[in-house]
Order: sequence, then C-alpha cells, then structure tokens
Amino acid sequence: DTIAELRRYLLRSGELPARRASVEEELHRMAETLRSGRNTEIALDVVEDAAAKLDPDAALQLLLIAREAITNALKHSGARTIAVTLRPETDRMVVFEVRDDGSGVQSESSEGGGHGLSNMTRRAEELGGSLEIDSRNGVGTRVRVEIPVKTQKREN
Repeated sequence: DTIAELRRYLLRSGELPARRASVEEELHRMAETLRSGRNTEIALDVVEDAAAKLDPDAALQLLLIAREAITNALKHSGARTIAVTLRPETDRMVVFEVRDDGSGVQSESSEGGGHGLSNMTRRAEELGGSLEIDSRNGVGTRVRVEIPVKTQKREN
C-alpha cells in the first residue's frame, strides 16, 4: 500500500529535509528503496543549485511528488528505465521531471484507481507551481513539475 509505504518512509526520514543539501540524498535513498527487488533502472540527475533553491516545505512537497511519480512508474508502466531530474529552469523556477519508457498512463477515473495524480497536482499548485503529464501508449510517461522558488535574503 503506497500510503503505508509513504508513512514508513517519512518516519524513517525524520525532519525531512532539515538540510537543503539532503534533497539529493533523499532522492537517491528513495530511488534505491523503491526499486529494491525490481529490474528497473532509476537514473538521477540533480543539479545541486536547484535543490538549494527550495525552501524546506517545497523540498518536502517535491519529495512526496517524486515518491508518487516513481511509485506509479514502477507499479503501472512496465518501464525498464526511469529518469529523475531536478534542475533550475530560471533564477526563479526549478523543474522536476520523472520520465519512464513504459506503457503510458491510464486516467485515474478509467482505472477506478487512487488519487495519486490529483494529489501530485494539488501539491504542485499549493507551492504556486504546476504539474504536467505527457503520456503516450507504448512510449512512456513524463511527469513535469515546475516550482517557483522564493527569493530569500542571504545571511553572511
């Protein structure tokens, strides 16, 4: 059950993420945990500058979106590879993407399934961002999240 797994993950992680640099570490840990026992490769490409631009709440929401997107790809797509990227788009925007080479996504309403896609969209919107899903049968799925970064005064 995805919700039970998420609760266990959050409890193990403690105050997630207490350090901004931990976003990349948490993504690596999450990918390893989720792919355990599966024949799917998960490749991560995290630009450190992008992770550092996220405030703690945005980082947590991004990690929750990541978990849902990666879990969906592993459980439903039949993908052989999943690529996860986090990079700055502009000075005021970071982009997070999960791409897979699987079978594509059916709408939640047609499957009678869960609320994962709507939860990811809600999380992105709560941060002032957006979520876009591009899925093609037999080609795979791309989940793209754009998150605006809050400008903060730097302390010296």
